[in-house]
Amino acid sequence: MPLRLGAYGENGAASRFLNGDLAMPAIYSRALSAAEVTARFKTQALEPPSKDGLLACWPFVEENGDKVAD
Repeated sequence: MPLRLGAYGENGAASRFLNGDLAMPAIYSRALSAAEVTARFKTQALEPPSKDGLLACWPFVEENGDKVAD
């Protein structure tokens, strides 16, 4: 399945785009504990997530400009 960050998939196309901010989303191979979720929230996406079980992470460090890294 396609992975969409900040959009909904509808009829095979991205739609219903998020009008907001994504702050360093991450995908883990396991469920995070309540303490891990709390710690992650407290960093406000200013620190990279723990690598324990981390599968993917998008830092989205581009705050200004027209270019976005993939």
